[in-house]
Amino acid sequence: MITLFLINFEKFNINMEVILYQAGNYILYTSVMLSWITFVLHWKSTNRNNRILSISISLTFVSTLFLWLDYSIMLTAFLKHDYQLLAVYAFSDNDMDLTELVMATWASRQGVMLLWGAITSTIALFSLLYLKDSYSNIITGRLLTILLFFSALISSFSISSRPFELGYAYTDGIGLPPSLMSYWQQIHPPIAFLAYSAFIFPYASGLSMLTLNKVTTKISEKIYWLNDFFMILGWGLTSIFMIAGSIWGYEENWAGFWAWDPVEIATLILWLVSSLYFHGKSHMSRDHPLQHVLASLGWVSVTFASFIVRGGMLDGFHNYAGLAKAIVFTLLFAGSSFGLIYSIKKVQGPLLPKKLLNPKIHPKKINFYTFWILAFAIVVNVMGLLVQIINVLLFDQSNIPYVYYELFNGVLFSSLVVVLWISEMETRLFSKNSKFILLILTSIISAIVMSQILYISILGYLVTTIMGIILLSLTIMTIMKFSKLKNGKTFSRSLVHITMILMIFSYFAVDPNSHYASEVLIPGKVSIVEEFDLSIYGWREGGDEYPTIVLDVTESGKYLGQVVLRQGVYSGDVWNQADWLTKNAMDYYFKMENMEYIDYKRDSPIVLEIHHKPLTNLFRITFYMYIVVTLTAVIVRIRSRPKTTKVVAK
Repeated sequence: MITLFLINFEKFNINMEVILYQAGNYILYTSVMLSWITFVLHWKSTNRNNRILSISISLTFVSTLFLWLDYSIMLTAFLKHDYQLLAVYAFSDNDMDLTELVMATWASRQGVMLLWGAITSTIALFSLLYLKDSYSNIITGRLLTILLFFSALISSFSISSRPFELGYAYTDGIGLPPSLMSYWQQIHPPIAFLAYSAFIFPYASGLSMLTLNKVTTKISEKIYWLNDFFMILGWGLTSIFMIAGSIWGYEENWAGFWAWDPVEIATLILWLVSSLYFHGKSHMSRDHPLQHVLASLGWVSVTFASFIVRGGMLDGFHNYAGLAKAIVFTLLFAGSSFGLIYSIKKVQGPLLPKKLLNPKIHPKKINFYTFWILAFAIVVNVMGLLVQIINVLLFDQSNIPYVYYELFNGVLFSSLVVVLWISEMETRLFSKNSKFILLILTSIISAIVMSQILYISILGYLVTTIMGIILLSLTIMTIMKFSKLKNGKTFSRSLVHITMILMIFSYFAVDPNSHYASEVLIPGKVSIVEEFDLSIYGWREGGDEYPTIVLDVTESGKYLGQVVLRQGVYSGDVWNQADWLTKNAMDYYFKMENMEYIDYKRDSPIVLEIHHKPLTNLFRITFYMYIVVTLTAVIVRIRSRPKTTKVVAK
């Protein structure tokens, strides 16, 4: 009897898990249905009263709760190693620890779609609650309608990914690709989708303002505040996940921090667009049509990046192509773009303010040049991607020379560093003599430091040294003037400019100034890399599945350390892990050039790539600086939130 009871109990547990996943499907369908009902309710309601508001908040709350509940069910399945769920089987295995299992949920398309839908729905719910005092306002109503539409649409994507599809109850899973078994996988994807969702509110706000431009109405101060809040959040998070992705790529065998991958370029466009929004605020009033256009461009850039990723037309490291996904994200990009173009056509009068057409009448010429440098950088990168897409459609050839991006972006970003520096140096808190002395001292320090760590051409040395001078002088000035600043907004702006310059300086200093050498390693023999005065001795160990190459490295006779390189096969593709040694702000970066699978039992030679890279830790410093900058800017914005429900005439 006891044995029979235990057997039935075990069967009951299995059935309960299946029932739970079936319930997860119904919960997801219900959540999406409630989202669409809320949208239609807003869209069709001509009189938005407290009753409609109460129903909308209740439905959105339940929808949001259900999406987070579904994500929790998915997470629980991963933590329990329940391989009958296909997502768990495809993206996890028995060897993964707790942290790796959590990040596996957003490595899977099923989990990340649930997460994205839950985040977007949460933002919609927060907006409904925060703007309830001005709910009957026509602009607030239209804004929330657009926001609820995208919330329902993104939630619907979760259904197409079939998150709770069941299969055979395997005892182990396939696991994550080696490139995703990284610390940065914990950071990069969730922050990216949070940033993407943050740009939806400014898009909805921008379209509402543009389409109702002819109407004399009142606008809640809370809309202006929320618009800037989400733009700050979106810009900061985009900066963080862009830098995190660069470090991730470097550590996972790209041999560099930036490869001009199509999605990297699309992300750079998003960062430039959001940066342009804030630099445009000094040129126009907050109700100027161009300000609303710039706010809306953030979400359009997000859909453009999604189109690049899911469309599958451009080759790159981020391709996740599929016909159904390509069609969906192409339509999403086309629809978002059409909505913005339609709204722009409703604008009366010139789109560009006169101050942006003539620097002579601009009160601060530096701000004029900053705006147009960012604008031209956007055009350069958009044109590059469009040319690649046209080449694919007409000639089945997507690549264009990297020199196009490197040349134009190099000139524009160098100019941006200079104008940002001049803008910060215009502060009245210091005399001209103190600024001159500061400039001389930082010039001497930067020149000495760069001469010790950079082995590059004269031009590269000059450019990098000048950027070092700019960065160091601004950092010292910001620290010195901190006690003299009267508000946190000015300090926050200085911190943002320093971090932007640090990011640009990092890209200029590392990849263009790195040295490369190739060496053939023969087991049992010492290899000499004359370019770097390195001696390398290597051997192999491990099993047939994951051969490991262990290298002992010395520089000029002094022992540097040990490098471990692993190779394996995942889903039929050969992968090679990289490793590096750091000395005096320089990295020796090692990777296997052989892309075919190496039989560790044989004495076949191994071709080793060695990259000598300066100042790689600058990227890690930039990553943490952007976290500080984002938190500072968000806190400053929260402290400035409107205390009342004041409305202003449009």
